[in-house]
Amino acid sequence: MGYLCAVKDCGHNSIKHQGEYRFFRFPGIKTKQGEAIRQLCIERRRVWLARIFRSDLNEKSIENTRVCSDHFVKGEPAHLKSTTDPDWAPSLNLGHNNVKEKHVETATERYDRVQDRDVKKRKLEAEDEAARIAAEAARIEAERVEAEQNNASDVPMDIDPKTMDQQCQTDIT
Repeated sequence: MGYLCAVKDCGHNSIKHQGEYRFFRFPGIKTKQGEAIRQLCIERRRVWLARIFRSDLNEKSIENTRVCSDHFVKGEPAHLKSTTDPDWAPSLNLGHNNVKEKHVETATERYDRVQDRDVKKRKLEAEDEAARIAAEAARIEAERVEAEQNNASDVPMDIDPKTMDQQCQTDIT
């Protein structure tokens, strides 16, 4: 059984265009991962339906409906929690002018900026953690050196180490 892309005037199908396009189901509604995830799934499905501009689809027909990779910037939908990703819902070649090309470009640029900020933030956090670890290692080393110096100063210098053990022994008889 082949799939026909649900986007108006697309015409891509999985048999005629085998291997050229990938076909993706409409987002399901996850009910066992908490209320926030369920609401996010509902919102994502609503946005998908609004973007492809198909009023004839209902909950039953959505189960077998697919959207091809031609309608996503990166060729596939983004992860559920990546709400700022332009591929969170179909956005290219939608057969209508409700989603402007400029909007897709802006969303893509915004997403890239967010990703860059996240990379920089993780890098700074890693550098901070490395500096914290280095400071802690230096503190421990200083304590070790100080302890060695204190232990060395407790031993009298005029005692021969070979005879020290003999002097410490006591007569138990």
